[in-house]
Amino acid sequence: MEDNFLVQDTRVFCGNNMVFWAKDRSGYTCHVDEAHVFTKEEARLVHRNRKSDKPWPLSVIRRNSTLQCDAQRLRLPRC
Repeated sequence: MEDNFLVQDTRVFCGNNMVFWAKDRSGYTCHVDEAHVFTKEEARLVHRNRKSDKPWPLSVIRRNSTLQCDAQRLRLPRC
C-alpha cells in the first residue's frame, strides 16, 4: 500500500490543472514536482480538518500528469 500522497485543494483549479499543497506547506501549486509529499496519515489528518482538501496517492497523480508550460512564468527573450 502506498504511503506517499499529495493533497489537492478542490476549491480551485488552474485552468484544467488540480491545485496541490506546495512543498513545506508553503502555499499551493499545480506543478506535481513542487507539491508537498505527505504520508498517508498526514494526508488523512489534513482531509479531516478541511474536507475540501482531498488526498491522492502520488503514483495515481504521476500516472495522470502531463508536462505543460505555465504562461505566467514566461518572459520573452530579447533579440
